[in-house]
Amino acid sequence: MDLEPTRILGIGNPTLEICACAAPGYLRRWEVLEGSNTEGSEKMIEEILAYFPVRMIPSGSTLNVLKAFQWLARNQNRTTFLGRVGDDEMSNILRDSIQRCGIQAHFRTVNQSTGKRLVLATRRQRGPYVKPTVVRCEQPLKLPSKVDLRRSKMLFVSSIEFSSRVSASGAVKLFRQAIGENKLTALQINHRRSEVAPKEELLELMLHSRFIFITSSCVRRTFGTYEEFLDQIPSSSAHCLVVTRGRNPTKVTCGRLSVELSVIAAEKVNDTQGANDAFVGAFLHQIIDEEELNEENIKEALTAGHWAKSEVLQRHGANIPRQKNYYAWRAGTADYSHRCRG
Repeated sequence: MDLEPTRILGIGNPTLEICACAAPGYLRRWEVLEGSNTEGSEKMIEEILAYFPVRMIPSGSTLNVLKAFQWLARNQNRTTFLGRVGDDEMSNILRDSIQRCGIQAHFRTVNQSTGKRLVLATRRQRGPYVKPTVVRCEQPLKLPSKVDLRRSKMLFVSSIEFSSRVSASGAVKLFRQAIGENKLTALQINHRRSEVAPKEELLELMLHSRFIFITSSCVRRTFGTYEEFLDQIPSSSAHCLVVTRGRNPTKVTCGRLSVELSVIAAEKVNDTQGANDAFVGAFLHQIIDEEELNEENIKEALTAGHWAKSEVLQRHGANIPRQKNYYAWRAGTADYSHRCRG
């Protein structure tokens, strides 16, 4: 597999996000709770596709990070994605939509359906939209035993895409390979279930991670208190630990350097899907070429991450608003004329 030179290579499972609007009664028909995040059936998604107007977005945690990275890069071939897709019609839609994002993608086709996530926005009569209902039909992630990193500077994985303890162990092997080839590594800890990303494997992954991203809720779910989490992190001044804390300031710890920066409040919050992924992608884009981390470039990376997160929060689904230009916003201008393909 011949890869063009890029800055970051991400491995994950791509998911086709299908966004639609539905009445609360429709959810009750399928025994789905309004505002829930649950496993669903292919039949429900097939019915939505047949009878509802839909908008399709390429998604998945790793892919969302790369989309945000590419968004700030403002040109093509800055990111590479490795993943698996099914042999169905949805895989062609997913491939085309990823290509339009400017991401260099390489897929392995498997004999199963492509992963899908249904995002239903519901609205009661004369009322506002409520928290979207998410119905998942996702496929387990199988990591390769080795990847070609010669043309990339960084390897990225996200723990939410681990399907088992085997996936976490496979990620450890890939990170060891990256370190051996003098590449940067980045880990996002955002899994829902502790059994698919056991603490032992996560600690091993963190040992080989240059950049570690985690939410405060995931800290509590996996490690306990924040102080207990810090005590369990392998001692190394090479780590850059980034902890997002909802509306509270984001904390970054790099060895003895500690930086906090307040978040940028979104004008409105329609959906949290993909918001933290956008933060991670924007942060990495701003920091990946810095030879030495200091308070100034960390705060610049945090600002980019907070801006990207606030923009995604205002949209349904993991939807990158490509017409928005971070650099114009940073300069205080009203020029949002930048466009990416697609």
